[in-house]
Amino acid sequence: MRQTLVTYDSTGVTVPEPGTAVSVDAMSTDGTSHGFTMEVTADGTVSYDLNSASVEFDATGSDKADVLTNPAKTAGDLSAESDSVDADASDAGTAAEVADVDAASSPGACSDGTYATKDQKEYGTHNWYIGDGGLPAGLSKNDALWSFYEALDNITECNNNCGYSDQVGAHQANFLDCTSYEADVNNRNQCTSRDGLSTWDAGDLKSETAAITCSWT
Repeated sequence: MRQTLVTYDSTGVTVPEPGTAVSVDAMSTDGTSHGFTMEVTADGTVSYDLNSASVEFDATGSDKADVLTNPAKTAGDLSAESDSVDADASDAGTAAEVADVDAASSPGACSDGTYATKDQKEYGTHNWYIGDGGLPAGLSKNDALWSFYEALDNITECNNNCGYSDQVGAHQANFLDCTSYEADVNNRNQCTSRDGLSTWDAGDLKSETAAITCSWT
């Protein structure tokens, strides 16, 4: 069966079957995100959602990663350059620091309303797998699994430092097993054919890409 590939914004998707939408979301190492959504209605009409593509973040100047060991701290606590704990990491060069500039004009984590959601709903229990290949940073399968569990708990139980009550209706996902199936992604940031399994995998990606997700609804 011949498959059609559509590319946009340095990403791509394989045209899905009628009655289905596919989204590709890629995060680059420079802080930009790329992707789009394609929907094919039951009668075969194709439409695109490009609103979330090419979300740019200011990357002027130089900056190293900031480390917050205290969860009560926010970006505003990183405005001073020093080598102490919970301060902005010491940078090479004399260019203005991105984190310092952004923190001065950005709201704290608990008052920042700049976010986007997708109009998607999950029904039943979400089952997922971990690929059987190598994992980043030399993580063992068990360490990776517990990292995922903790991240999912933070979402489904609405764990936060802002005093918000649990308003998340999602349920905990169900880890099934490690699998030899690959995530439906190739090394050109393109979503390949859907195999029906939700798989977290690690492997070669397009240059300067940190992570990519393909999802079908």
